[in-house]
Amino acid sequence: MAVIINPSGSPAWERVNTHIDYGGNTDLSDFGQQVNVDDRTDISAAMIARIADLMAAIARVAPWAKMNFTTNNDIPGLPTMHFYRCMAGSALPTITRIGDEALAFTWLDSYKDAYGVSGEIDLKGATMTNVNGVAGGSNHRYAEYALADTTGNGKNNRVTFHQQDMAGNTSGDQRFCVEVF
Repeated sequence: MAVIINPSGSPAWERVNTHIDYGGNTDLSDFGQQVNVDDRTDISAAMIARIADLMAAIARVAPWAKMNFTTNNDIPGLPTMHFYRCMAGSALPTITRIGDEALAFTWLDSYKDAYGVSGEIDLKGATMTNVNGVAGGSNHRYAEYALADTTGNGKNNRVTFHQQDMAGNTSGDQRFCVEVF
């Protein structure tokens, strides 16, 4: 069963994801026509399946930013950005090299969208995939991330990545694909 949810709110990164905002109905009817003992308290199997599908659709969010970069650990220096796309446009975040294999990406605490509507950001997570690594081998790289609030407004606007191989060793230049949401 496909569920289409149209986002509400503006700018895009401030949109809310609740079943109420999207017109979800917690009192869904049972299309299998199976009767419940008590319609006010019982939930049928069909109702549970529909609720689960709606909740899964609500949980999907578009990434705040996508980027692809090489770490430049051999120099050492700032990463070489190969690709960057962000909901707020093409302005790169402030990138800080914290140490070997560690980079911090810091965005402003609010941005304006293409229509001039302003909104604060609050990062919730990130994924980082190594392009060079061989899964399961000694060259496989992984990254840990940490979120931080650098403005004191209680909303995360910085993500820090630290990458190493499976043995815990740092290595030379690595290319990564990152999604921040």
